[in-house]
Amino acid sequence: MTDKTNPWALVPRSLLKPFFEDWELSSSSISGSEEGVNVYETDEDVVVEAMVPGVSPEEIDVTIDNNLLTVKAGTKVERKEEDKKRRYYLRGWQQRQFFYQVQLPAKVDPDKAKADIKDGILKITLPKREEAKSKKIKVSLNK
Repeated sequence: MTDKTNPWALVPRSLLKPFFEDWELSSSSISGSEEGVNVYETDEDVVVEAMVPGVSPEEIDVTIDNNLLTVKAGTKVERKEEDKKRRYYLRGWQQRQFFYQVQLPAKVDPDKAKADIKDGILKITLPKREEAKSKKIKVSLNK
């Protein structure tokens, strides 16, 4: 269902994107390819999920510097000795490289970060620092 009070709701976002590329529209920004990355937060953590199909854990480099998360990943296809004797007409197995940079939406504790990979999805869980967590403030009646 579309919002009838918003005329822009009917325009596909992909058509509007080139006009707003230089604007930061959210509290986090992504460099590299924004397709293939999810960033969300819970009360306790910031979670980044990145697509890295066909990449093993040894081929992934994850770093955090000043709350900027960088993911570099890639596959290496080594030419075997028998490949040198073949004349390929089509060779679909190539190296794949993935690069993502995300400015995280909250301060995190990089020393407690966890990363795992399953079915080509790298999931990085970054616990928020205590000062970044939401705190409930009790309101009292002023007499």
